Amino acid sequence: MEPDSVKLLLIEDNSADARLVQEELSGEISFDITTIGSLSEAILKIRDINTDVILLDLDLPDSKGINTFIKLYEHAENIPIVILSGIKDENLALKAVSQGAQDYLVKGEIDTSLLIRVIRYAIERHKVYKELKQCKVELEKHKNLYNSSK
Repeated sequence: MEPDSVKLLLIEDNSADARLVQEELSGEISFDITTIGSLSEAILKIRDINTDVILLDLDLPDSKGINTFIKLYEHAENIPIVILSGIKDENLALKAVSQGAQDYLVKGEIDTSLLIRVIRYAIERHKVYKELKQCKVELEKHKNLYNSSK
């Protein structure tokens, strides 16, 4: 494993789909992939796993639909999450992104270059989001200091 490899957590219960993702990502960039097959197991292990990005299937044995994302996001807000779903539903995709998902991909409609690009962009967007969030906190501190010194 290279020091600059992308640490990816794949939450997927279908072994064929998991294998396909691993094959798609076995190209030019180094990926260190950990696969977990249920939401409850992912939530239990999320704090112990060093990960740069999460690929999440919405249809797991212990959770279905948008609630899968919502429950995971509560425990992994500081990690970019890309949904990789078998459900082609534009409204669901928009809802997921509006609630914090970095992107929504449909299984069977992606190729290697798209998957790699989405993962890289998700990581970078999330870094910018965290920086903006920190700037907002700092701005509020300065604003409060300014207001209290009047």
